[in-house]
Amino acid sequence: MSKISNRVQSSNKGNRTRNNGAAGSVRSRRWNRDRVVGLLVFMPAFLTVVIIGVYPIIRVLGYSFYRVDIFFKKNVFIGLGNYIRVLQWSDFWSALQNDIVFTVSSIILQLLIGLMVALLLHEAFPGRDISRSAILFSYLVPIVVAALVWRYMLNDIFGIM
Repeated sequence: MSKISNRVQSSNKGNRTRNNGAAGSVRSRRWNRDRVVGLLVFMPAFLTVVIIGVYPIIRVLGYSFYRVDIFFKKNVFIGLGNYIRVLQWSDFWSALQNDIVFTVSSIILQLLIGLMVALLLHEAFPGRDISRSAILFSYLVPIVVAALVWRYMLNDIFGIM
């Protein structure tokens, strides 16, 4: 065996594919280009989520460690004092209990009603196709209406924008 074939075999020991030389580098460049294009397409959406969603949350968490006087524009660092004060309020615990009961009961109720409607529409009965169409139609109407409103608002002749 020649030295070159020994190197190829040793470098491909755990790898079942062979190095294709120029074809491999073209594939590698294409993969890198696709990766860059993918990141360029992804970044605006990611930055929008970060700017609109994550930044305000971090900012509010930072503010929660201060006592803010909006009239005199004075901020005093109090650490966990706001959290301790809120946890001592009986109204907070009552509101938290109401939120938990409302959330759990609405999730269970929506699940049960949705399951019953799905099982009912799965059964064969006269007018089943019309009923299915009516339910799907109710999901589509708001989307179509919103699209038409935006179409008219952005119209270059008589739109308001």
